[in-house]
Amino acid sequence: MVMESGTLATKSELGTVTPKGYRSVNPCYAIIPAAGSSRRMGQHKLLLPWPGGGQQPGISTNDLGPSTNHSVPSTRYSGPETQTAFASRTVIDRVLESWTTSCVAETFIVVRSDDLALCEACRRWPVTIVYPDKPTRDMKESICIGLKALIDRHVIDPGAGCFIAPADLPTLSSRVINCLIEARSDIRSIRLPRFGTTLETSISGHPALVPWEWMGEIFSLEPQHGVDVLIKRHAQEYVLFPQELAVSDIDTLADYQSAYARATRNPKRDS
Repeated sequence: MVMESGTLATKSELGTVTPKGYRSVNPCYAIIPAAGSSRRMGQHKLLLPWPGGGQQPGISTNDLGPSTNHSVPSTRYSGPETQTAFASRTVIDRVLESWTTSCVAETFIVVRSDDLALCEACRRWPVTIVYPDKPTRDMKESICIGLKALIDRHVIDPGAGCFIAPADLPTLSSRVINCLIEARSDIRSIRLPRFGTTLETSISGHPALVPWEWMGEIFSLEPQHGVDVLIKRHAQEYVLFPQELAVSDIDTLADYQSAYARATRNPKRDS
């Protein structure tokens, strides 16, 4: 996601980490598009191994989408089910661990219904799974589907926020998510992390926290425009984090190997 420079906040230190279970007065949600086919990787990157045991998944999942049982409607809600311990940890396990142990009120992940292994992995976590009726063209379309599901399920507080983030972010920690939620300023802005020692020399990364009042603009973006256009058109506030917490997606095997090595060397960064 390309991000242009905007209004620089004076945040120079990592904020206080909010205790697990806390919910901001204005809730924040997350939409995670995971309906792609990993064509650039040549294999399912979200199901690649990831080091560490992490938190054990517990009760999950809300399914919103087509059913394999054609005697029921094509969209449905199913209550939470208890899952047993998972045998091996994958990239998507690490990603959903971060989101579900953060202060985000609810995480929506958009997954193809025929991606059976990924669907099963997502059901291990307390997330809402949204299945598109047909293959999505791009990440923007997947986000729109997730956003519609969010609107259908909740009456959203005008002061709420919504995270937009790719699914392939195994280096994202709940610490970064929580600090973005708790950062406060006098301007209405899209909140973004930067990683480094100063704002001027740091690098930008994921995820983006968008005020709820601007999320609907995604539906009216031109077909050739991605979600980065929404990010660019509004004021931006940056929150600075140490370089070791840097978040980047994994588009290539080299990206994956580098991120895996970093996680192996420094497992505490995941917390």
